[in-house]
Amino acid sequence: MVGRAEQLLAFHSAVGRLPSARSGDIAELGLFMFLNATVRRRFQNGDLPPAVVEMLGRIPGALCPEPKAKSAATVRAESRRAAAFERWLVRAEIYTSRHGHRPTSEDENALYQWLNRARRKLMAGELEEPVAGRVRAVLDFPDVRTYRYRAAHGEPMPEEGRRRCFTGF
Repeated sequence: MVGRAEQLLAFHSAVGRLPSARSGDIAELGLFMFLNATVRRRFQNGDLPPAVVEMLGRIPGALCPEPKAKSAATVRAESRRAAAFERWLVRAEIYTSRHGHRPTSEDENALYQWLNRARRKLMAGELEEPVAGRVRAVLDFPDVRTYRYRAAHGEPMPEEGRRRCFTGF
């Protein structure tokens, strides 16, 4: 095992990187398999010889793979999704403030479906607090049936206290 670790150290000093799984070179693939299947697994289990740990500890990422940074494309996609979510949330806030109730599938189907997806994200805990509070405020508006009853009778519906579409808040 010490001999293979020395080969790995020599490869890193010659090439300047760890062996790759995508390489066409059989020797490099062998070193990659040794690193990935033997060294890292035994290091995690705690049964890698101390001489090998000391030797490979000098190579960054040899014993434990370094986490990959997010690519620029991933960062851009996340920011586009966040901006789109913000636009939909503003649209829902405007709708509820103008109409006094949440959108329905008949009058604003796309907004209605987005609000249901936002509700599921909220219940799963996937939203950060400033945004979660705004989504909760939109969801606190009554549905159209409750809104129309209140407008016609000036009082809550008889079953309104028992029925709640969006529970868990």
